[in-house]
Amino acid sequence: SRVQAELEVQVNIWNTNALQSSAVGGVSSSHGEAQQELESVLQVARGDPSGAVFLLETVLQKVTTEGGLELCGGMLLAADGVLDADRLERNRKELANSLEACARSLEA
Repeated sequence: SRVQAELEVQVNIWNTNALQSSAVGGVSSSHGEAQQELESVLQVARGDPSGAVFLLETVLQKVTTEGGLELCGGMLLAADGVLDADRLERNRKELANSLEACARSLEA
């Protein structure tokens, strides 16, 4: 999936930033926990895609606010794509339900 590919890129960026920071004697935020949480979201997505959407949003929020890590543009775009697809699915279901209700009322 696109999120999986972007997570691999994101981890590479975090690793590079950590190496650069330690090379100049700086301190970097640990990204191990963030990586594990994002990988867990991908595991959940295999069995429960809808549940994973909410979890993805929650984990990304936590990573950026509590973890103090930055996300690359590709990761954000991939996450936006997942969230948009979920919204579109819900809207289509609502539309289908409305059309079915309308059809039933016309038959009566």
